[in-house]
Amino acid sequence: MSFKVVGNVLEMDGIVRDAEICSGAPRVAGCSIPVGVLAGRFWAGESVKEISKDYAVTVSQVETAIRFELIRSGKRLSWKSQYAMRAAPKPEADGGGK
Repeated sequence: MSFKVVGNVLEMDGIVRDAEICSGAPRVAGCSIPVGVLAGRFWAGESVKEISKDYAVTVSQVETAIRFELIRSGKRLSWKSQYAMRAAPKPEADGGGK
């Protein structure tokens, strides 16, 4: 996976831009799904598998979209770290002090 910055635009393998599609928003190559949509659903708590199934794209394409958004937004955690944190079991409620 490689990326580069051209001017102030981030470019990455598997992510394309075209002014005629999605108003030029970065999207997954081969379809018209903006990367922000896929990454947003991931950050909202959906699994990569669920997202790939809903949009008929590969798991790899969803992961690429998440990586792109992480780099573009300057988020410090890798997508794998975020995924691991979300997948960790949540503490149970204390049952109201029982």
